[in-house]
Amino acid sequence: MKSIFRDLHDEPGASRWVKSVLDEQNWDYQTEAAAGEGRIDYLVKAPQCSFGIEVKRDLYSEQLKMTNMADYFEQASSYAKALEVPVFLGPVIVNQSTPSAAYAGGTTADALSAFNIFGGRVNIGTLIYFRGGYPPSYWAMILRGGLFWSGHPKHRHGFNEHGFNPKKLSFVSSTGSKKEREPL
Repeated sequence: MKSIFRDLHDEPGASRWVKSVLDEQNWDYQTEAAAGEGRIDYLVKAPQCSFGIEVKRDLYSEQLKMTNMADYFEQASSYAKALEVPVFLGPVIVNQSTPSAAYAGGTTADALSAFNIFGGRVNIGTLIYFRGGYPPSYWAMILRGGLFWSGHPKHRHGFNEHGFNPKKLSFVSSTGSKKEREPL
């Protein structure tokens, strides 16, 4: 990866990337907010919804082990349940030449799209930086196999004025086979 990504090798560096997105969007947030038995890195209050972001280093790395991702999933799941808001792991770096690999899945889902599809069922998603190509690089949040929020105006068709997808602004709760989606 280019030297611009060297900051992502440690959590403080990765956190600076996340903080820059939150500040750019002018969203209110609390750092190290209580979340059940733990503390989530960012609890965000954006227009029309709240959500959490748990920062993890090297999520873009090809050397990322799925056992680590499973641990991150477990941690984010406990935060989502305690806070009753979606929680996004990030930052993840994805080449724009294959953005659908991050969320669409299809019949040959890669690990990231599978994570976003299945994780979304328990309110876990990813904060993704789509880099390079056209349109220029941009940030997005993926939940339940689709865009929850897009930082790129051309990807906001049908979204609200703040870039959020109204179809994804819900919290999923399940009891057995009964699934409910509560508005955020």
